[in-house]
Amino acid sequence: TALFRYGNKDHDLNAAFDTALSLVIPLALAMALIGTLLSQPLAVLLDYPDHPHYVRWICWIIAFDVINLIPFAKLRLTNKAMHFALYKIINVVLLVSLTLFFLIVLPRSESLRSIIPEKKIVDWVFIANLMASAGLTLLLLPLCAATAHAWTPPCRARCFAMPSLWSS
Repeated sequence: TALFRYGNKDHDLNAAFDTALSLVIPLALAMALIGTLLSQPLAVLLDYPDHPHYVRWICWIIAFDVINLIPFAKLRLTNKAMHFALYKIINVVLLVSLTLFFLIVLPRSESLRSIIPEKKIVDWVFIANLMASAGLTLLLLPLCAATAHAWTPPCRARCFAMPSLWSS
């Protein structure tokens, strides 16, 4: 919401975008790293003690998705609905394609099964989601780099966004 509040003026958009990215990326990565380090106790807490990898995967999926929110917000602010929709469609196509590959193609291919370890079906769904989220982040990187400026944090935007970032 801080990006929308402070980025709705043309001269403030890049500064608000850079500030939002500089806050969201480290916090999302920190959350993913903490989740990765604490995956076993969290898995026990969630009644999945034998599957801490699920916690790790979910933490990284959420981190990538949170990072992706900022470029999508910028696309909305700059009225680039076609780009917004295109990236969303690419993400859905990538997720569905990977899921179909892992659940239908992979089990039927003798040559692929010999080089890829066998996993439970739910594992492949998580892996497909993780790969799609990470892939979308890579696709959105040029949008982030194209507007990167020397960071001069607008304090009001940072202070306004901080409670939302910490609570998420």
